[in-house]
Amino acid sequence: AALKRINTNVIGHGLTLQSRIEREALGLSNEEADKWERNVEMLFRVFANSKNCDMTRGMSFAQLQNLAFMSPLLSGDLFFMLPWKKVTGWPFELRIKLIEADLCSNPMDAIDTEICAGGIELDADGAPYRYHFANKYPLGSDIFNASERIWTAFEAFDPQTGRQNVYHIFERERPGQRRGMPFLA
Repeated sequence: AALKRINTNVIGHGLTLQSRIEREALGLSNEEADKWERNVEMLFRVFANSKNCDMTRGMSFAQLQNLAFMSPLLSGDLFFMLPWKKVTGWPFELRIKLIEADLCSNPMDAIDTEICAGGIELDADGAPYRYHFANKYPLGSDIFNASERIWTAFEAFDPQTGRQNVYHIFERERPGQRRGMPFLA
């Protein structure tokens, strides 16, 4: 209940977009800028109010925000991706894919090393460059088939475009920390 109260007080009914562009820098008149801002806000409302923004098509943007805020409080961190997927009859290809923290783990449940710990591989500078996600929970409801877990590796950044592929939400409390701690730990 304490965590839900924090969530309600911070996120409430969801954060919304209030577009304010740099009119002068873009060389737009006030009328042109106002029109652009209204259009972007309308497009965002269409995206955010539909469950099509969610990769699983189960939640609106506000519901995703609540879950994305609550999950790190409960488990310490959360991962998400912003993949592109076309949906017939829908104008946007961007999706939001939340990934449960328990699914990020070392392949084959290997022990942590300097290179790969908690499912996150680091480069020579100590920056994440690859994340490993299992398709099933460890010791989930199907513990007798735990050997059937399959890991997929995702590059932190697209090697061709540099676009971030995996986002990791957690509160860093010390240098080199790779995973978060639950709020009530």
